[in-house]
Amino acid sequence: MRLLLLAVALGGAAFAQAPAEAPAPPVEAPAADAAPARAAIDPSDLIGSPAGPPLTGAALKEQTHAVSKLLRCPVCQGLSVADSRAESALAMKAEVEDLVAQGYDTEQILLYFEASYGEFIRLEPKFEGVNVLVWAAPVLLLVVGAGWVLLSVRAAGRRANPGSGSAAAPTSANPVPTAPKADAPPADAELATYLRRVREENK
Repeated sequence: MRLLLLAVALGGAAFAQAPAEAPAPPVEAPAADAAPARAAIDPSDLIGSPAGPPLTGAALKEQTHAVSKLLRCPVCQGLSVADSRAESALAMKAEVEDLVAQGYDTEQILLYFEASYGEFIRLEPKFEGVNVLVWAAPVLLLVVGAGWVLLSVRAAGRRANPGSGSAAAPTSANPVPTAPKADAPPADAELATYLRRVREENK
């Protein structure tokens, strides 16, 4: 019994001398409105080196607006990035300005956004493949319409003047008949003799 009490006492003393563990630091929860970090994409990996000189000032603003007019706002209905006030459009316009400032030309910037959004991001389709019909359709309709109007005008002119152009023009093979002269002798010999006698009696 004494041995048991001695062991309990020694164990309690050892536990009392053991250092207390430091409490773990609190883990901070991420803010509810914190946006996920966007992976940085090097434009040169997609579209190569800038094809033009870097731009600044008024030239930068003008070129940024021109390129933004060619990009479709991904969340708007038929609006360009330049005309939209959506948050995504404003972010795209800022990217366009940054690319223009580095010297990337219009086609390079369009290809850069096309790699992320597809060809849909272009407001004007490329002149290739099926898109050729999209570009050529208005011209074809204009040509067909002009031809139809011309034929209609000609048909209306023929109906208004039905005799014009129907009679054949006289030619050397088909001369226009002329009236015989008054003093020309008739072809009949007996009639010519009788006519000569009448003329002599009337002199």
